[in-house]
Amino acid sequence: MGKPYFWGKKAATSAANLCCRDTVLPQGAPTSPIIANMVCANLDSELKTLAKKFHATYTRYADDITFSTMSQSFPKVLAVHAGELTRQVEVGDELRKIIESNGFSVNTKKTRLARHERQEVTGLTTNRFPNVQRRFVRQIRAMIHAWRRHGLDKAQSEYWTKFDHRNRQGKRPSFARVVRGKIEFVGSVRGKTDPIYWRLLRQYADLYVRDVDRNYQLREPDGFVEYDFRELKKAIWVLFDKTTLQQSTAFCLKNVGLVTCDHAIGDPGSLVVFQSRDPLMTEYPVRLLSRDQKLDLAILEAPFQVPKWLLAGDDDAIKQRDLVRLLGFPQHHNGADVSISEGYVVHEYKFENVRRFHISASIIHGNSGGPVLNSENRVIGVAIKGGQDELNGVVPISYAFRLSLSTAPTPSDQA
Repeated sequence: MGKPYFWGKKAATSAANLCCRDTVLPQGAPTSPIIANMVCANLDSELKTLAKKFHATYTRYADDITFSTMSQSFPKVLAVHAGELTRQVEVGDELRKIIESNGFSVNTKKTRLARHERQEVTGLTTNRFPNVQRRFVRQIRAMIHAWRRHGLDKAQSEYWTKFDHRNRQGKRPSFARVVRGKIEFVGSVRGKTDPIYWRLLRQYADLYVRDVDRNYQLREPDGFVEYDFRELKKAIWVLFDKTTLQQSTAFCLKNVGLVTCDHAIGDPGSLVVFQSRDPLMTEYPVRLLSRDQKLDLAILEAPFQVPKWLLAGDDDAIKQRDLVRLLGFPQHHNGADVSISEGYVVHEYKFENVRRFHISASIIHGNSGGPVLNSENRVIGVAIKGGQDELNGVVPISYAFRLSLSTAPTPSDQA
């Protein structure tokens, strides 16, 4: 009802009732950050002015206040060590006066100065960018390890007995929900595309399917770009023609299918794919959907559940000296892992009126049909040819999308 909102009594009372439970303002409610900002509006204004006066930056998260500066020495009017031999910090009179005049008090036990060391704000390290502490990630890994090794019930019992010491009213949250909550906190800080976040999330999902819900599926958000190469490798397959005994590479491209090069296909009826990480070398027959000799591209149908799809990038944005990665199976042998060769775009050229570009990474026999990724791990091309006396040629990925619109093989292929 007061400044600067001036709400009427009925509107203010309705808002207050929405934010309270049994006439009490709860902690941790979705409305808490908004209420904190309303209560601290005047405090923020005064502390921003104070910080600007002494060339410092002011930030606040709930009731945690931080002043930072690029100066060689911290402004003594804000805070200073109580003595040379102590780490105790005294808040400056002007700063303390502003805090207390707004109805708050300084918690001296949580007041500190940090320089040339791990800088921590609200439990996050902030030296270069906001990040969770390493021990927090290690804790999640330990919880997942305990769950995997001892089972959900035993891991939960151990956690409740040794680590969950909160005074809770009612039912305790399940161990699985605690683990998921901690993982989501990592994602909220590091970002929802961060490799560490997704590595933890996938480990959690595997255990959740095993012990809680067999039908649970971990869904990647639309447009999600994978940065974990251990996951990217799941989209790369060894392609083998059992008639010609020719080996090459194929990869799963979202909204297209299984992509490879045309010259890798001798007998369309004898094509199989398998993954190098499969100890049983399980072969999956694949069907030719479309091919183009001029483009040197082919689209195959995979009769299995695809473990990983790669996303396409913008091949029109390719520039000379752009960094690229070539994935595939050069001179594949049993047990060989996916090869990752780093290089750059040498130049763009045309061959029989088809755009191509030349990369510095060597395209060795068996690597043909492999994806070429940009710095964002999106597919920008397909490796088609290389060798000692040839350019390491790549056809832009946009041609694969055009080819996928024509899904019928030629009559000779059907025969």
